Amino acid sequence: MNISLLDSFLLWKFYFGFILFYIFFRISKYQIDYRWLFILTCIVSVIDFALINSIVPIGLMKNVPGGELNVSAQELKGAYYRSYGLGSSPTVSATIVVVLLASIFYHQRRQYKDIYALFATVPLIMFGSGTGFVLFLIFLFMRYKLFEGKKLLFGTLILVLFVVAITLIDQNENGGLLSRMSIVYYNFLFDFKMEQIAEVITKIHISLVQALFGYSYKPDEGLRIMSDFGWLDMLETWGYIGMALLWIFVIVKKKLKDPPVLLLMISALHYPGLFSIPGQIIMGALLAVVSRDTYLKSEVELKLSGYENSNS
Repeated sequence: MNISLLDSFLLWKFYFGFILFYIFFRISKYQIDYRWLFILTCIVSVIDFALINSIVPIGLMKNVPGGELNVSAQELKGAYYRSYGLGSSPTVSATIVVVLLASIFYHQRRQYKDIYALFATVPLIMFGSGTGFVLFLIFLFMRYKLFEGKKLLFGTLILVLFVVAITLIDQNENGGLLSRMSIVYYNFLFDFKMEQIAEVITKIHISLVQALFGYSYKPDEGLRIMSDFGWLDMLETWGYIGMALLWIFVIVKKKLKDPPVLLLMISALHYPGLFSIPGQIIMGALLAVVSRDTYLKSEVELKLSGYENSNS
């Protein structure tokens, strides 16, 4: 790349920064309390939504990117601003909420309660993120195994209702909290992403080296970070080999089947919650540390083993 050493480091930190958190959690054996973090994230998101739609001008909110300030209240046509949450993006923050919910269920099962899923719908509605609702739907299917046996009928009914709902929602992009769930928006998103894919493929296929290792940015050229297609961003920046290395790392750690990790990987098909700071922290923890329930179980078994040995 023909860019500064600092910019090169920033690109590495953005796409591979989770490795630093992985090393930290691996060495320290620190156990994240996903339930506490989930509750805190939901509360903060609700407060954020209440503030920007009442007494605090959106321009004063430091978690709202500058470009988003161009969407005025008049353009919202009497609707509400979406919450931006801890991820400084409605989609990223919605991803974090769903991944934390899944992490409680799969890694702190004893502390999971079904009411948490209901609780999660409150900030998800305030984020108004279609990606967030799709990830939430995927979690529900995995949580209740709606793809097995007699549950398959119920799962199919839910999918039909979801399709009907997004078809009935007829709002423009800034028309309200549900505008990103309309079939009009999904159609626009699909066409837009096809254009993005064609553009990036053409861009990096200038040479074999750039296709394998990423586009060679010019010093005055903007870096591709945090657009609305995470995996495509990474492909342009790090090429096929860079993206393959990330997938290989996850597969080698045998974590691709871990639902929270899988949800993070899926989320990068849109805004990259995986590459955000909250996403990197959670990803590092999920890859490095066994679940809290497994850890506690092993501790109990170790103590019982020691007790039995002392009595023998």
